[in-house]
Amino acid sequence: MANINLSMADNNNSMIQIRLNPDDLLNRIYENLSGKKYSRIPDANGNYKMELIENGKPLMNDQGIRMFQSIIVDMINPHTVQGNFKEQRYENFLVWFHTEIAYHLILNSTEWGIADNDIEYLITSVMALVVPFISRTIDNKEREGYIPTIRSEEKNIIHQNPDQAKGGISL
Repeated sequence: MANINLSMADNNNSMIQIRLNPDDLLNRIYENLSGKKYSRIPDANGNYKMELIENGKPLMNDQGIRMFQSIIVDMINPHTVQGNFKEQRYENFLVWFHTEIAYHLILNSTEWGIADNDIEYLITSVMALVVPFISRTIDNKEREGYIPTIRSEEKNIIHQNPDQAKGGISL
């Protein structure tokens, strides 16, 4: 049986997954739109589970939340964060995205149940999350940030398994 330190590799893979996973951002947007909040609730046995609880007034109806989130998910996902924008392309993208969400919110405000005085807030709150997320694409910095993690993983596996580094398999 090969002697491979998979726990170290799993830890490094987990770190990369955490960096790529936008679920926390998307959940924050959902909570804001829906007027609900994820909360850890204990059951009768003392075990905790995540539940959505009321946390205010929704900013749009269920159809609006689904449609607006689908637009946002197209921009905030593991694939887009691995893009490679130059600074000017990043700035152009932000202008385009700002215009797109404003367009959809204004065009669909009645159908999505959005109050006119909430439109600017919705744009601002979403942009406040999108700007730093997409900034990770500038000059390929996100993928460059994986290199130390990947090198650490390789170094630890080789260090733990010197026979395998020489081409042999320890049994």
